[in-house]
Amino acid sequence: MNGIDLSQHNIVTNWNEVAKNVDFVILRAGYGKEFSQIDKKFEEYYKECKKRSIPVGCYWYSYAKSKNEAEKEAEIFLKTIKGKQFEFPAYYDVEEYDIFKLGKKAVSEIITAFCEKVEKAGYFTGFYSNPNFLHNVINDTVKSRFTLWLAHWDSNVPYCNYGIWQRTAKGKISGINGDVDIDFCTTDFTSQIKALGFNGFSKTETKVETEIKITAEINGKTYHGTLKE
Repeated sequence: MNGIDLSQHNIVTNWNEVAKNVDFVILRAGYGKEFSQIDKKFEEYYKECKKRSIPVGCYWYSYAKSKNEAEKEAEIFLKTIKGKQFEFPAYYDVEEYDIFKLGKKAVSEIITAFCEKVEKAGYFTGFYSNPNFLHNVINDTVKSRFTLWLAHWDSNVPYCNYGIWQRTAKGKISGINGDVDIDFCTTDFTSQIKALGFNGFSKTETKVETEIKITAEINGKTYHGTLKE
């Protein structure tokens, strides 16, 4: 699946054209730990995607430098996305170099704190990172625990296994002014999320029908039938 990610910095001029050229969209819901930091285009872009049945995911950009700040960011994120349905994961975007300087233990704790809080609220969670962060300041537990949105630009070979691969920040899509991030996905997130009842969807229940063959004798006559449960 080929997709894009959008924020208020991307100007969409024709959503019908966008819908013809993408299979999914990941939207920035906001950043930081204040309610005033919600992305100004999030609500509008979410409605436009839903109107055209474009599968949607979301992300929150981090400035957190501690577990406590990460949890505060998660709280604002959850308030922002409440009542909406997302066919793709809810991601935590960690890429600030001030966070990088904190080291592997602190960065891994920050990502875990945010993602676990969002996951407990019923969302399929993941994190966004680049090869530098992944190699130097994110531990193996985080890498195996949450799905990865990998930023590895202008390369024909991704750095590692991924759920979504952001291949470039200089893509062109009809209906959008200027450059846009281009993403590639090989994972069927939509089926998993809906089946498990994450991201605002009700859990899919599979009804198993049981047949019981019966024979009854009434007033000397034999009757055969089937009961279904």
